[in-house]
Amino acid sequence: MAGLLGRFGSVLFRVSLLIPLVLSLISGILVSVTLSSGSSPGNLEDLAMFKLDLSRINVARGLQPENTTTVARRDVMISERSLFDASLGGLAISPPVEAASPPVEANPPPSGGVSSPAALGKGVASTITGLLNATVSGQSGDLRQAVGKALTDGSVAGLGGLVQPLIQSVAEEIQSGLGIPQWISLHPRTVCHGNFTNPNDPSSAVKVRSCTQPGKRPSGLGELLGLDGPLQDIAARVTLPKVLNESEKLLLDGVNVLGNLLTALFVLAALFSFFAVLANVVALIAPRNGIVVALNTVLAAAAAALVTGTFVGLIIVITVLVNTLNVFVESFEVVAQLGTQFLGIGIAATLLSLGAAGIWGIVFAAHFWKAAVRLFKDVFAKREVQTEMEAVTAEKTFMI
Repeated sequence: MAGLLGRFGSVLFRVSLLIPLVLSLISGILVSVTLSSGSSPGNLEDLAMFKLDLSRINVARGLQPENTTTVARRDVMISERSLFDASLGGLAISPPVEAASPPVEANPPPSGGVSSPAALGKGVASTITGLLNATVSGQSGDLRQAVGKALTDGSVAGLGGLVQPLIQSVAEEIQSGLGIPQWISLHPRTVCHGNFTNPNDPSSAVKVRSCTQPGKRPSGLGELLGLDGPLQDIAARVTLPKVLNESEKLLLDGVNVLGNLLTALFVLAALFSFFAVLANVVALIAPRNGIVVALNTVLAAAAAALVTGTFVGLIIVITVLVNTLNVFVESFEVVAQLGTQFLGIGIAATLLSLGAAGIWGIVFAAHFWKAAVRLFKDVFAKREVQTEMEAVTAEKTFMI
């Protein structure tokens, strides 16, 4: 009966070791799937780590002077909570970008009507003439009067009215000439670009049109950002200052190093997860072997450390980047966000790997605790035998 119970306990122990095996296997698969996302256009695009929505980009609005009311309101918000709290306030969902109200003219026309370009040009010309006349005559009083007149008769507003359409026109030409994609996503090995199937609905599906090549340095900003307009290679056709050329090289090198680093982390996490699975299979054959138990514990702990460090570290860094970037590009109506499916997979893989490591930690403690108890008993028993032998020897010596 005792032998039967012993065999049943051994089988039950082997079956229980299937739990960390399955946990490590699923964790390794999740890491591998995340690593393979974005390896080609359209391959697991939903698993992107970082997403940038450019479908509503408005370059002209972003180049406008910032409203002082908006600055004051944002300063108050930043002073009320720390930057760290603002960055980690929304882990999965990025803060939405509010629709901005149309710019208000500093000095509207007195009559409430819209000034014509001719009237604006006439006002600007008269102001400049007054300033020149005052400067030539050397009369500071006339100069002050001319400047005051420029600030009160709407001529400065006229300048704004002439400059703003020019900015709008130039921005639209640049935007269409560059061929900016509506969507940019960051994967562990690549950067992908595409457009929404419905340009007016950012929640619609994404049609990926290009991705950078895994493990290869992008040739230029056009490839990195996915530009496909007639001006996409403008940097190569125009002689730029050295500082701009070197800055572009530094940026591309940094992106390449980042991609290689992320690839290495995900590869190591996947490898150690599968090594833990193989060691777990050996443990099913020899579950009571101390070396096998120690090996499984070390591999499971290493896999858990790599998986947890990679996913949790990336989630924190991307969340801080998203919240910070949304502040800077808010006026351009660009929205950055953390990939929600990447977040879910990261949490699942982390919990699974930690669970496998925890189970093997318990097995290790139970196994070597018994070994430690047996060792203590053996040492104590030997000590008792030695004490008895010393007592017998002392008694014989006394009798002699």
